[in-house]
Amino acid sequence: MNTRAAHQAAPLSEAVRTRGGQVKEIPLIRIAPEERREVKARAFQAFLNADWAVFTSANSIDVTVDLLREYSDKSLKELFAGKKTAAVGEKTKKKLEGFGLVADLLPDTFDAEHLASLLVNDMSSGQTVFYPKSKQARTVLQDRLTKAQVKVLAAELYDTVPEQRSENALERSLLHREIDAVMFASPSAVHSFYRLSSVKARARFEERGCYAVIGPVTLEALRTYGATAIAVPDKYTIEGMLDSISQYKPDSDTEMGAEK
Repeated sequence: MNTRAAHQAAPLSEAVRTRGGQVKEIPLIRIAPEERREVKARAFQAFLNADWAVFTSANSIDVTVDLLREYSDKSLKELFAGKKTAAVGEKTKKKLEGFGLVADLLPDTFDAEHLASLLVNDMSSGQTVFYPKSKQARTVLQDRLTKAQVKVLAAELYDTVPEQRSENALERSLLHREIDAVMFASPSAVHSFYRLSSVKARARFEERGCYAVIGPVTLEALRTYGATAIAVPDKYTIEGMLDSISQYKPDSDTEMGAEK
């Protein structure tokens, strides 16, 4: 099961099909962009004033591009000229490249903690960071940069909310064991899964199925609900997640990759 938002589901579904698998798309989240003009106007000015633009998700890039196109007639290359750009992971880096932009900084480990450490080491004194994020975003990146006396111009430009229209399809798929693995690409998808599904349906699925995650923060979110049937990848990419699913052993007492 591909739980990504409808507009982002295609790459993951295609990767599954390329491997000969079948995929059911049941989006558990949707993106709700910020609509208040005063908030967007402040965010646009913050972008213009910043030395760095830091992106921790593909969604943060999409909403930033929409913001810039709404408030300026200049091209993206012109608007980003003179700024450095940081991406939290390979997927975010490729999203930037899709808009003709380049990530100047990319951590070896794809999470906010390692990205913050790289930024602190790479930034010059007095530089500022534009940080577009969701209302559900963790505070770790902003907290670590602020602690290092980096000025962060944070802008909450969107919210990630449960996709209520998927509730019936999700419940039916779990109860009838129509799927072997549920794939999560964000903590928000995990939270929506537990909000939209029943205990009975999850228990039925977990008799044979497993959960799969694409990042450490998503794994952490899943573990908070007590889930144990988790296929943990060695590398947090789409391919790594799919590898972990194919290698998962239902009778194992430990999660795949847990000892690595």
